[in-house]
Amino acid sequence: QSDINAIFYQKKDDVVTPKKHILQVSTYQMCILMLFNRQAIYTYKDIQTESNIPEKELKRALLSLAVGRMQQRVLQKTPKTKDISLTDEFSVNDQFTSKLIRVKIQNGDIQQIGDGPGATGNEAEGRRRPENTRSRRPSCG
Repeated sequence: QSDINAIFYQKKDDVVTPKKHILQVSTYQMCILMLFNRQAIYTYKDIQTESNIPEKELKRALLSLAVGRMQQRVLQKTPKTKDISLTDEFSVNDQFTSKLIRVKIQNGDIQQIGDGPGATGNEAEGRRRPENTRSRRPSCG
């Protein structure tokens, strides 16, 4: 888990109000969010290239940031579907609000990224084991 300071600039009646939050995120989620300090919009392919995060983990992290619980959607995804394709675009959700200053962003459910709802216990157990990613660490820019 990592803490990242985030400011969301909410616009209401032509008045921009900065809202500060501390987001508790995974390392992969942090790497993704840090990219948005450089530019406003990224495609999935751009994020994949810039971050060097393994595909399965990247989709999991993006789903939790953009498609997860309403209270945790710090990114916006276009088009607004639960599937992720190479040309999907992501941007910061400046309308993100929370009553809490410190917001924990849960990691996405592996079931959401296409492993199928009919998995057996052994298959599910295999997915729970972390991948060996020693040689594939994210570059974080």
